[in-house]
Amino acid sequence: MSIKKLKKTLAYQLNYKSLMDHWQRIFDYLSLPTTSTLYLGVGACMGHYVEITEQNNQQYPCFLNRFEGSHLVVLIDPCMESDLKLFTYFEQINDPLVLVNQTSWDNTQDTTCVQGFWHDSVRAQYPGHVVPKVREFINGKGKFFIINDCFYPEANRHMNPVQLEKSSESVSIMYQLITIGLGKVSPSKIIYQDYTGFDSTHFYTSLFGIFGREPIISHVCFDVTQNDGGCFFEIKPDMIQLDDFGNFFQEKYELLTKITNSPNYLRILRTRMDNLTYPTVWNFIKMQESYDYEQVFVHRAQWLADIYGLELNFSNRQKLIGQYFALIKTIIQDIVRSRDIDDSFSNYLIANLDNRNEFINTMGILRFE
Repeated sequence: MSIKKLKKTLAYQLNYKSLMDHWQRIFDYLSLPTTSTLYLGVGACMGHYVEITEQNNQQYPCFLNRFEGSHLVVLIDPCMESDLKLFTYFEQINDPLVLVNQTSWDNTQDTTCVQGFWHDSVRAQYPGHVVPKVREFINGKGKFFIINDCFYPEANRHMNPVQLEKSSESVSIMYQLITIGLGKVSPSKIIYQDYTGFDSTHFYTSLFGIFGREPIISHVCFDVTQNDGGCFFEIKPDMIQLDDFGNFFQEKYELLTKITNSPNYLRILRTRMDNLTYPTVWNFIKMQESYDYEQVFVHRAQWLADIYGLELNFSNRQKLIGQYFALIKTIIQDIVRSRDIDDSFSNYLIANLDNRNEFINTMGILRFE
C-alpha cells in the first residue's frame, strides 16, 4: 500500500479509546497469527427459523469449513435471538459454545439506533427483559461475538442523524478490520455477508482505491453469492471459490472472458450489459452534447471502472469524456470476446454508440445463449 493510501486509511480509523471494549477484543483476536478467517454476518438473526440446516445456517455457514485455522465469527443484528441457532448446531457436532463474557445495554448507553427493533417479543426472550449488548463464546472453531446492535457500512439519504452516526462508526470499524487482516504476514481471509438485503457492491469497490484492488480481491469477500445483495439464499460449501494460492477468486469482479464456463456467467454478463447501456453509455452520449449534463447513477459507472482497473475523474468533465469512451470500449470488447465473436462486432457496436436504438438492439443479441 502506498504512503498516500495508508494515510488515507489511517485517517478513517477509530481512536481505540473511543471504541467499545468488544471491538477492541475483536481487533486483538483478528491480529493473532492463528486467526485465519473473519466472518462478519450482519442481519444474522435466525430466531424465526424452525430448524438450522447446512443450507440456511447464516450464523456459521458451511463454506467456513474450507478454511483451516482459528475462525473469528462476528454476528450483528439488533434482534439476535437469546437461544441462538448456533447452540444447536455446535451441540450436534459435539463442539458446544462456551460463554466467556457478556455485557448488557444499560441506561447510560445510547440505544436510540437499536431500541426501535426491540419489540416486546424480542425483550421477552431475555431475563428481566434486558437485551444483551455482546455475548462472547469460544469453542474448537474459534471465537464468536454475538452483538445486538445495528451495523450500516454505507450511508444513504433515507437515514436519520442517529443512523448516519452509526454508519460512520460501522465504516470505520470495517476499515480497521481490513487494515488488521491485510497487514498480517499471512493475511486473514475476511468474509462479509449482509442478510438485510443491502447491496454491498459500491462499498466493496470503494475499498480498491484505499487498500489496492488485488489485496481486496484476494483476501476480502463481500457477498458470497457474487450477486447484488439478498436476504435468503441456499448456502453451499463451494460458494466461495479459491485459486491455486488459496486466495479468493471472485467472478463478479473478473473479466468475462475468464468466467465463461461458470453457471453465473450469463447473470454477471447481463448485469454488466445493463450498467454499460445505462448509465455509462447514456452519460457518455449526454456529456458529448453538453458538459453541464447532470450525470445519473455515477456509482454504477464507477463500479464498472473499478472492475476493469480504469479511472473516471468526475471532477474533470472534459477528461471524463475520453475516460468514458475508454471504459465503454474495454467493456464491449470483453463482452464480445466472452461470446467468442470476432472483434468486428465490437467495432460495429462502438461505431453505433450514438445510435441508441441500434446499439441496444444489437447488444441484446448477446444476452442469450
